[in-house]
Amino acid sequence: MKPLVILATLLTSLHLSKADFYVWAVDIQDFWGGQSEGYAVYAGDPSCADVGRVGSWNKQSDVSGRKTGVRCNGNCGLGEDPDGITQFEMHWTNNPLFHWTLYKDRGHPYKM
Repeated sequence: MKPLVILATLLTSLHLSKADFYVWAVDIQDFWGGQSEGYAVYAGDPSCADVGRVGSWNKQSDVSGRKTGVRCNGNCGLGEDPDGITQFEMHWTNNPLFHWTLYKDRGHPYKM
């Protein structure tokens, strides 16, 4: 009986999560007319209203520690084949922690 109680306690303490979102490569235009690469994150396939309402994140070379944004290695640009993405890292905040890194060579279950 003891193993069953331990198993029940363990199962009730586990937190399962599911990420279901879309990340789009976008061109970001600043106030002075300059452009940079970035990413926009949507809860689903975006409508025109969603595109105008959701902010974007600039492409960064490092988002570790206290740095926030998106880092991408491989085919990350507009019009490129996303199957060529080798690493994709998103870091929104430290408190609460929202930081994910996907590595293609580690067999992640997500479609890039």
